[in-house]
Amino acid sequence: MTTPYTFVEFSRMRALSPTGRCRSFSGDADGTAFSDGVAMVVLKRLADARRDGDEVLAVLRGSAVGQDGRSTALTVPSGPAQERVTRRALELSGLAPADIDYVEAHGTGTTLGDPIEARALARVFRDTRPPDRPLRIGSIKSNIGHTQAASGLAGLMKVVLALRHETLPRTLHAERPTRRVDWESSGLRLVGEPVAWPRGERPRRAGVNSYGISGTNVHVIVEEAPEEPRPRAAAPRTREPGLFVVSARGGSALRRQTGRLAAHLEDGGRDEPLPDVAHTLANRRTHFDRRAVVLAADRETLVSGLNAAAAGRSAPGLVVSPSREPVTGGLAFVFPGHSARWTGMGAELAARSEAFADALAECDEAIRRQVGWSVLAAMRGGDGAPDLERPDVTQPVLFAFGCALTRMWRSLGVEAGAVVGHSLGEITAAHAAGALTLDEAAAVVTRRGLAVRPAAGLGGSLAVGLPEESVREMLAEYGSRLDVAAVNSGRATTVSGDLNALIALRAQLQQDQVPVQDVPVGFATHSFHMDPVGAELRERLGDVCGAPCPTPLYSTVLGEPVPGDALDAGYWARNLREPVRFAATVRRMLADGFRYFVEVGARPALLSSIKAVAAEEGVEVAVAGSLNRDGGEHDGVLRNLALLVADGYAPDWSKAAPAGRHVDLPTYAFERGRYWTSAKAAPAAERSGMPLLHRHVEDSEVPGRLIAQADVDLRDDRFGYLADHRVGGTVWLPASAFLEMALEASTALQDAVQLAGVRFERPLRLREDEAVRLQLVVQPADADGRRAFTIASRSCGDPQAAWTDHVVGRFEPADAQEPEETESLAELRRRCGEEVGLPDLYAAMSAAGIDYDDAFRALKAAWRGQGEALGHLAETPGSPYLLHPAVLDSALRTGALPGDVPAAGCSCPRGQAGSASPACGRGRSGRPAGSGR
Repeated sequence: MTTPYTFVEFSRMRALSPTGRCRSFSGDADGTAFSDGVAMVVLKRLADARRDGDEVLAVLRGSAVGQDGRSTALTVPSGPAQERVTRRALELSGLAPADIDYVEAHGTGTTLGDPIEARALARVFRDTRPPDRPLRIGSIKSNIGHTQAASGLAGLMKVVLALRHETLPRTLHAERPTRRVDWESSGLRLVGEPVAWPRGERPRRAGVNSYGISGTNVHVIVEEAPEEPRPRAAAPRTREPGLFVVSARGGSALRRQTGRLAAHLEDGGRDEPLPDVAHTLANRRTHFDRRAVVLAADRETLVSGLNAAAAGRSAPGLVVSPSREPVTGGLAFVFPGHSARWTGMGAELAARSEAFADALAECDEAIRRQVGWSVLAAMRGGDGAPDLERPDVTQPVLFAFGCALTRMWRSLGVEAGAVVGHSLGEITAAHAAGALTLDEAAAVVTRRGLAVRPAAGLGGSLAVGLPEESVREMLAEYGSRLDVAAVNSGRATTVSGDLNALIALRAQLQQDQVPVQDVPVGFATHSFHMDPVGAELRERLGDVCGAPCPTPLYSTVLGEPVPGDALDAGYWARNLREPVRFAATVRRMLADGFRYFVEVGARPALLSSIKAVAAEEGVEVAVAGSLNRDGGEHDGVLRNLALLVADGYAPDWSKAAPAGRHVDLPTYAFERGRYWTSAKAAPAAERSGMPLLHRHVEDSEVPGRLIAQADVDLRDDRFGYLADHRVGGTVWLPASAFLEMALEASTALQDAVQLAGVRFERPLRLREDEAVRLQLVVQPADADGRRAFTIASRSCGDPQAAWTDHVVGRFEPADAQEPEETESLAELRRRCGEEVGLPDLYAAMSAAGIDYDDAFRALKAAWRGQGEALGHLAETPGSPYLLHPAVLDSALRTGALPGDVPAAGCSCPRGQAGSASPACGRGRSGRPAGSGR
């Protein structure tokens, strides 16, 4: 199809149909007609397909390949060779000719090839066919032409579809079968009308012929799939929520995909069990970058979440991918130190997660063997229960809770490529990595708790929002009473020491308006208070030594990976005394390629520090906690899993959504583009060449008044890009499009003009199924040469509707003076030296409800300084616009970038807009879009 060679040669041989039709086996056959196509089938062993729960469409019973050998010409087929390959396929399949119902023939529609093929089939099947059961033949080439290299698979697909629909479709253009075949005695019958092909007592079978131009012949025998009862998944005892993940390559496709699935579940799929739906979405779909994940326990919640995703709205249980490139890299478990604890913690998780309950019970037994009391009792509380706030109780409880959460995460298909622990959390991390057995880890955590118990109440810790260097300068005046206990990020430092010194430091920090808060430890960990404890701990842990671990363990004592067999008593004494180098360790993990961080603890305590370190390094990461501060424990873990999935993480779906069977769900919502000229295009006489103002007319009643209008329809290829401009889930015409309309209107004016006093009265909502008519009216010039204009709209479907004003402004005579000199780009670049992470900008916009897709992300790089910013815009080659609305709108993003703009500084034009920068009409000039101050 890429060159005319095949057409030319077949024309010379008189083998190309002048009418462009493949009349397979027809008396009117006049040659073949070439088309082209791509076909794909998935082959799998039947036993494997049944094991995996695949839907089996058909079975390939057998096949054979042969070669013509020498024939009279390259393109002249050999009947005996075709006969031999058919008989060989039957032999290899263990079948007799009588077992075949239909043959999908090669049937190119040539007067030479078709009769040879039919006579070869007759020699194989003639003697086995009773008069009432002829071998039926046909060819898909009569429907779609000769698809060349794909023609064999096209025939195979036709047979599979015929089996599914229990009907043999008719062969077209063969009302009069060729007389070169003796149909009466051949045992063959051309399928001239649809023929029922229902299931019966014996399996239905068909042969498929495919012949190559050089003489390679193939015959495949297709058999209907055996019927096997497919047991439905057992209904869960309780209505546990599941994760329902839908994905697409882009935002608009994702909205369509979620909408289609919601409609399916409300209509034809309303009886499909939800576990089957979740299983199919998780295990039978490709997971693209843009994702919507719904956490739902019932159909109503699921459909509501899907509909919200389709409309671009938020909903309970719905998590949508952030508006940035997906994160790629390894996942790490992060174990906090002294985090939140409360009576009753873990009770819901133990009741709803078998993995969590089993791990917690194992930890309870291991700790009971060390100290004689029960972790479970301490967590439940009540009379006689150990006090959760005692250090020798707090530490084993938090350890057990972290171990149980780790088991639960793994049961959900989330496996860490590395682990890291903060202070006390290093013990849990060491066990999770495999460096310590459960009994060894229980010994370390319980003996550590007993060792620090005498220091309880004598000191404490403060979290300070300052860099380590600044904190050390402040601590100089406190002498040896305070130490730096942890460095969590560039502006998060923990201080430990004497209580009275901490009180004084807190007062000083509060006076200086520095963020500060208490750390719930109860003693001065990682300070000089631990010096006498270290020697005791070395003695208590003399029998503990680690082992090489299969999962990398990153040490916050060393700031780098540590071998498991280095975790001896001396290491655990250092873990208690030396500062926690959390920020340095996270930097090392980022350098090693880790991008997903899951905090395995009762409440998120380290996520903000991880994000801060990543921002300092200019790296995009995805973080998730385990339990949320609001909502249930179990659902909190699942919601955090949904956050990870939405951010691009791929869990082991056989664990995350294990139960269920395959069900038919809507396939991918392809974004189709039309490559042909639209039949509904406006007549050329009505087109001005301007995209947004097709027609310009001069008012016959008011001299000098100009009227221009255009119809904007999102279904029109020219305006499809506007669907990427969504605010609050709704498509709005961007303000930049109104400005482009004004610029286009200015080209019809006789004088050089510039825009002034532009005011946006109200936004214009665009509907995907309804065109809108825009009209721009320019009034006659006043004494000063100024011309007012308005832009209004109304629905194309309601010509009686009133016009709605959207924009007012005026054209003023352009300044005659030469434009003032602009400073050099190099000077701007010098002042705007800080590169801006655009993913963060788009994420902030998305959080504010401004969800722009690809077309409105023309800003490809940006830098900022104090009070100004510089952006680099993508080119729009061949654009018919004077100033493409998507490019201008993207340029406006630089207004949210200068260093003195608040973090939530992204906004949409509304109200008074001020003067437009570029002059328009003759002699247009202006500053380049993309620099904002």
